[in-house]
Amino acid sequence: NVLEENLAFVSIIVPTRNEEDYVERCLLSLLRQDYPNFEIVAVDDNSSDTTLDIMEDIKNKNNRKTIGLPVDKLKILSLKYKPDKWTGKTWASENGYLHSRGTILLFADADTNYVSRDLIRKAVSYMQKENLDVLTGIPSSEKLNGFWSKILMPAWDFINILFKVGSADVNDPKSKVAYLMGSFFLIKRQTFVNLGTFESVHDAIQEDKALGVVIKKGGYKMKLVALKEMAYTPCSEEVKAFWHGMGRTVAPLILKNKFKVILNLLVIFFACTLPFIN
Repeated sequence: NVLEENLAFVSIIVPTRNEEDYVERCLLSLLRQDYPNFEIVAVDDNSSDTTLDIMEDIKNKNNRKTIGLPVDKLKILSLKYKPDKWTGKTWASENGYLHSRGTILLFADADTNYVSRDLIRKAVSYMQKENLDVLTGIPSSEKLNGFWSKILMPAWDFINILFKVGSADVNDPKSKVAYLMGSFFLIKRQTFVNLGTFESVHDAIQEDKALGVVIKKGGYKMKLVALKEMAYTPCSEEVKAFWHGMGRTVAPLILKNKFKVILNLLVIFFACTLPFIN
């Protein structure tokens, strides 16, 4: 097929660690993509649960769940060690890249469900149409079921607005706001190499934000879009995990925008107290 031969080859890199609850759903959703030219490089980062077993079972052609799916496109790597100066996810992602061959790389998260079968096709088409070096997307959140998720997620949305998390400022070349969504970002292979790959941010705890900063400083053309109802990420039911995630996202913004933080806290204070003042 001439049309398929002209499509860029995409390597989907999925770093995993203790994702036994989600990894099967993730990989099956990626294998169902209607984009013809792709491979999946799933990297197990020394999981202590059944993550690796689940991934290997997906490649088993006797698995009824994978009948009709191109399991030969799935490559599995198992890492048993990590250099001291690397964080786990960056090391797994770097290894995925080293074992990939695509001219476009898609970094994905093992807990994300890529429900739209044409997601990669649309993303690559949009990336090429806009002549982008990098395209990153914000997945939708899955339906809230737990008590704490229903309480805390609205608060998180409020913080997103105040601190411009997920803001279009990322798309403004003049703005210093820059980050990637680790659950979905497409990047040209040559761009990734020019940036120094994940080795340039190997010790970053929040590697997606750190790499986003490097991309923007390098003057590359990057865009953030919403993947509304095209991909879904789970909402954490654990309060501790929720606050840890929020701290990782907001803390860097607080350190750089202390005045703005104080101003926003005053806005919250007066918004909560004015209704009670006679």
